Amino acid sequence: MENPEHTVKISSGNLHYWVYNANKPKIILMIHGFTGDHHGFVKIIPLLKDYRVIVPDLPGFGKSSLQKRSDWDMDSIARLTNEFVMTLKLATPPPIFGHSMGGIVVASMIRQAPALYANKIIMLSPVPNKVTLADKRFVGAKLNELRFAIGHKLPAVGNRIIKSRRFTERLASLLITSKDPNTIQFVYDQMHSDTTRISSLQYYHVIQKEINRHGAIDYANDLRKKDLLIISGDCDIAIPQKYITQLAHHAKANLKIIHGLGHLAPYERAGDIADSIISFIEHNQTQQTVPSTNTALNEQPALAPLSTLQ
Repeated sequence: MENPEHTVKISSGNLHYWVYNANKPKIILMIHGFTGDHHGFVKIIPLLKDYRVIVPDLPGFGKSSLQKRSDWDMDSIARLTNEFVMTLKLATPPPIFGHSMGGIVVASMIRQAPALYANKIIMLSPVPNKVTLADKRFVGAKLNELRFAIGHKLPAVGNRIIKSRRFTERLASLLITSKDPNTIQFVYDQMHSDTTRISSLQYYHVIQKEINRHGAIDYANDLRKKDLLIISGDCDIAIPQKYITQLAHHAKANLKIIHGLGHLAPYERAGDIADSIISFIEHNQTQQTVPSTNTALNEQPALAPLSTLQ
């Protein structure tokens, strides 16, 4: 069997990426979220058997090289990822999929190089907007900035906390919706494994702050020029549905809310996500009416820390 892992040299150093079903003509590019890497889509990829699936480890994540300090921001990550896509010399622009922080990265990639991608764009639980003082995410967001700051400035203590399995499982438990013991154990193992591939605690601290200060809504004008599907769940306590609906409204996107879906959907509900991707790309049957931003929306429960976003 052909090794799916590849490496390419870009301006930030080596970028590692994986190509699955390499003989398939139809392509989809998948962009992971914060603290994760290509492993985040391990359950979805086998269900996209009719597609050539390309998944990079974003710069500074997984096995990819950490970029220079001046490139520690969302737009630079997007620029470097576009640079990677250009090295692939694809015959046709691919659809692109982004999860969580990956939604911001995808939005910036589209702004910077819209012709590089197909008209079909998909986001799963994207970070929708910046965190404000009145936001229920505010306390958790600031605590997580502090967590990575301590990890960076006091590495002897911070490393032990951040890479502690018990601590990781506690964070994961806030986001898990599944009751299946095997699924829960899989999520615990995967998220703990992610902590072993942290390139730099300082980098993670800076990117955590970037996530808290930005959202895909910042790129709404550019996203309107594409056919965008936003998938979210009514049990996602990390991303309030209120803000997802506002993002969909401003970006003129198709919005699909899946009952019982949480933020860790790539691990817990891979079949639903794969079906939504295929249906949208092939048949465009997933679109739903986006309510007006004036529609009353119930507030979500207190939010899990943003740094647990995958």
